[in-house]
This record gives sequence, C-alpha cells and structure tokens, in this order.
Amino acid sequence: MRWILAYDIADPRRLKRVAQQLERFAQRVQKSVFLFDGSHRTLTAALDRVAAEIDPEHDRLQAWPLAAARSEHDFGNETALPPLARAVVIVAGEILSVSSSTTS
Repeated sequence: MRWILAYDIADPRRLKRVAQQLERFAQRVQKSVFLFDGSHRTLTAALDRVAAEIDPEHDRLQAWPLAAARSEHDFGNETALPPLARAVVIVAGEILSVSSSTTS
C-alpha cells in the first residue's frame, strides 16, 4: 500500500531530525510531504522510530493511505474523481487518490 506522510514540526532542530528519519524510508515529494510504500505494519514501525524525535505538544506527523494508482488517462473529461477520494496527488506521472479509509 502507498501512503502520504506529512509533518508540521515547530522546532528547527526537531524538524531536521524528523526529515532525516523520514528520508531513510520514504520518498520526499515536497518539503514536508513524503510518499511511503509498505504495509500498515511497516508504516507503524517506521513512524514509531520517528515519534521519538517529535514533541507531541507542538508537532504533528500524519499519514494517509492512497488508493490504487491510476493512469494519467483515467481522469479525462468523462471520468470523475473516485467518490470516496479526499484529494488527488500527482507523483512522477502517476495520479493517486487519497482514500477516505484508514485501514489496509
């Protein structure tokens, strides 16, 4: 399964450490947004390692599951967004929809 990970870290030192941790297992797609491929279990294990770097009173780290990849032609004039999609993310030519489900 694919996941979008995003953070909002208040302290510059913690931000640097969190970014370095995330870069070890996820692909950066924006300054504070990453793409992760793996099961719910591997995501949880990876985020547990990152959690040691954050201050839960001031920082946020979130993960959203992505729906299956679609080709760039799936969202033409005749095709609407999936009914349960919260957003669409375009990464390296793939169009991914953020699902409303949090289970895998």
